[in-house]
Amino acid sequence: NENGKHTVSFEETKVLVHSPDFASLCGVVHVYSEQDGRLSKSGLMQSLSFIRQHGAWRICALHASPVILSEESIDAYPLKFAENTLARLKADVEKESLALINESLSGGVAAFRLCEGRHVLSFINDNMLGYLGYSRERFELAFGDDFAAIILPADRDELARAVARTIDTGEDYQLRLRVVRNDGSLLWMMLRGRLVADGKPVATFINLFVDISEMVHLQQELQEQTRAIALSEERFRIALEKTSNIIFDCDLLSGAIMLPGSAQRAEAVLASIDTAQGALIPGGVIAEESLQGLREAFSRVRQGEKQAECVVRVSLGREERAWNRISMTGIADPDGRPVRAIGLIEDITRQKEAELARLREEQYRRAILADSLGMYIINFSHDVFESCRVNAPLCVYTPSGTPYDSFIRSEVRKCVHDAHRQEFLNIFCRANVLEAFSHERRELCYEYLAVDRVSGKSQWVRNTLRILLDAESGDVKGFLYLTDIDSEKRKVLDLQRKSERDPLTDVYNKRTAQALINGRLLQTEVRQTGVFFVLDVDRFKMINDTYGHPFGDEVLMLTAKALLHNFRETDIVARLGGDEFCVFFSGVRGRRQVEETMARVCEAVRSIMKAKDGCAGVSCSIGVTCCNGAVRDFSGLYAEADSALYLAKQSGRDGFVFFDESGQT
Repeated sequence: NENGKHTVSFEETKVLVHSPDFASLCGVVHVYSEQDGRLSKSGLMQSLSFIRQHGAWRICALHASPVILSEESIDAYPLKFAENTLARLKADVEKESLALINESLSGGVAAFRLCEGRHVLSFINDNMLGYLGYSRERFELAFGDDFAAIILPADRDELARAVARTIDTGEDYQLRLRVVRNDGSLLWMMLRGRLVADGKPVATFINLFVDISEMVHLQQELQEQTRAIALSEERFRIALEKTSNIIFDCDLLSGAIMLPGSAQRAEAVLASIDTAQGALIPGGVIAEESLQGLREAFSRVRQGEKQAECVVRVSLGREERAWNRISMTGIADPDGRPVRAIGLIEDITRQKEAELARLREEQYRRAILADSLGMYIINFSHDVFESCRVNAPLCVYTPSGTPYDSFIRSEVRKCVHDAHRQEFLNIFCRANVLEAFSHERRELCYEYLAVDRVSGKSQWVRNTLRILLDAESGDVKGFLYLTDIDSEKRKVLDLQRKSERDPLTDVYNKRTAQALINGRLLQTEVRQTGVFFVLDVDRFKMINDTYGHPFGDEVLMLTAKALLHNFRETDIVARLGGDEFCVFFSGVRGRRQVEETMARVCEAVRSIMKAKDGCAGVSCSIGVTCCNGAVRDFSGLYAEADSALYLAKQSGRDGFVFFDESGQT
């Protein structure tokens, strides 16, 4: 512009957009003055700040400063006039901007300077003072120029960090904090701050406060409600996890069924009641014969019945099945029309199976009662006999209410053979029965020799205990039957004995002896104290040739008898073939005891037929090995004993030799 002899030019103009709602215009203003033929020049730095309000850009601040401080004295242009004009313009803009902000926002404006770590208050508008509940005089008296004093102490560090970041980055800060009112109450404010002058060492910030207390309180209430709902849902989830029950919701108008979702199963909505067969119960399919009952239950609720239920059988795959009770409660609209039903699916498999087992047991009991020696009903939960029926002297009558466990422990010695007594108690004691039931075992069976307490005769019987859960009382009960198996058992034992025995001598055969000895060697004590020897009748071929085979067979039978006579019933005596025998026994402490035993065996064989009239008598050679824990099977023992037997024969027969690993005898 030209004004007489004065010329103004704008240079180095730049527009800076800081955010969508804030921008600034910066430039250099040069003033040229010509007076008395002398041209002089002065300059100003000017900047305008704009904010966008309601879609229009408005000037919120104007700043002008000389390029150099000494230019104030330049007479080329009435700078004082220009500066005063700019100052008035800046003040008017600031005034209007602040007034507009005050009218538009629920909050206020304040400015501070950051000086040596302090937030020195430069300006606070009346609107903000009103929010805080102070007059300007009382505010200045209470806080002076300390801007941070109006902030809750717990939030001041966050303000300090935000200001520090703005100084580093130049970006505005925005944070939620609490201010303290005159009455001690707190207000939540959203604080938007901007660095407007980054002078060194003092930085100036303008701050806009917006009251968000109501919003924060609503958020807090919403969070509390959300937590309460989450807690309620968690309780419901835990309750569902602790039970096998399933809850579903049925829209009676559309027929849609909704199953609640879980961590394992996504929420499922069934199109109609008719499609519920394969989806209502996860993992199972409702059996065809149960569908009619399910449809009738839904129909009753639709017709207005408050409650309805049915029992359905569910196929779980292969031959597995389960039973479920489906109960529904109807919900009506304000006009009384049934619109919804809440359903509960309970797994009643154990109860139903117990009922069926009781029915089967009753049928079984009736079928075999006439053929049994006796029948007892026992309540194992209460440890008492409930009833009994005896058909033979072998069975002991027990009145109802007789304690079960103590009775069998006192009476078993009178009616069970010694060989089977302990095993009988182990199987049929109350503790074992309850443990078997807990592991899903529903039948215990044992065959033993029962003793007639009057005649003293023994008879093979089978005890069969069928265990079940009483559907009405929930008690564990058992039906105990005694069956006569004496005839078939003796036939089986006789066949078993013949298969294990040598037909000529009636001692164990080689196959049985090998199996029995290998079994004994699994026991550490036996493996350390066991003794095994092989016996061979001396010159047996000559005996057969001289006296004939019948006499030879007699010698073998008498040899076996001599061995049985000198050893215990629990020791293993066997014929290995031909004239060769073996014996395995344990519990020996020391070699001297073994030597004495071998000497008795040799003498017993000699006594079969003494030498006379120049004819040789019967004698034997024995190879002995003592277990030391190293040999673990029959083959190893036989190899050692056979080696020692060879030395015994080489040494003149009619004696015994011990095996030594070093090869010495």
